[in-house]
Amino acid sequence: MKIIVLSATNYKEKDTIINAISIDGAVSFKVRGGQVSGSPLNWINNPMIIAEAEYVENVRYIHQILKTAKLIYSPFKDTTLANVCSINLVSEAVMRMLPEDERHTAFNLIEEYFLAAEKLKDPSVAELVFLAKMIKLTGSEPEVERCVFCGSRSDIVAFSFLEGGFICRNCLSQETQVELTPSQMKWVRYLFKVENFNEVPDGNVLNDDDRTALFSKFHEFIYEGIGIGLESIPFLLQNK
Repeated sequence: MKIIVLSATNYKEKDTIINAISIDGAVSFKVRGGQVSGSPLNWINNPMIIAEAEYVENVRYIHQILKTAKLIYSPFKDTTLANVCSINLVSEAVMRMLPEDERHTAFNLIEEYFLAAEKLKDPSVAELVFLAKMIKLTGSEPEVERCVFCGSRSDIVAFSFLEGGFICRNCLSQETQVELTPSQMKWVRYLFKVENFNEVPDGNVLNDDDRTALFSKFHEFIYEGIGIGLESIPFLLQNK
């Protein structure tokens, strides 16, 4: 079974309990000797590891027991601080933005993200596409096609996460907070409309102002709109 590891918990003196997802749902199993330094299977304790795992069910134990595992992909082959921050962002977003019984719906998204992040000139683009798709999975997608008030597709002049998306000139009020520049608004539409990571051109690069503004607004929206504070976003910005 192909799995993505979400977390590992020490169990008794030597073992670990792995919480993971497959394409079909949640998976948990025990790794005998998972805490032991030098164990041939302790690599599976790392979050976001993608592996082919085989385990045996045993009615004598609460957890299934890992029999064999083959590493398919490890994001930790790049141990730079920026990459570790990126791994933490993906892990925290999946664990906190989705209920336990829905985390498996992000399986393909996680796998596609890591493959794309390695290839893109600016990994920030992949990180923001990932966050946009996570927001969509929660059902909180902002309107990026037309004005949220009148439905007009023309003369869009503002974007407000608070109001729920794009706003045209006729509907713009003095109370509306104009949160993003026209360039950043184009980025927001792009980030939410791109179908998959294969459509993200390698040359797409964010300047520092746009990167900071977009991550900050995504952070704010996830907190205000979904009620989740992702601590990994500010930390990631500090290390870009």
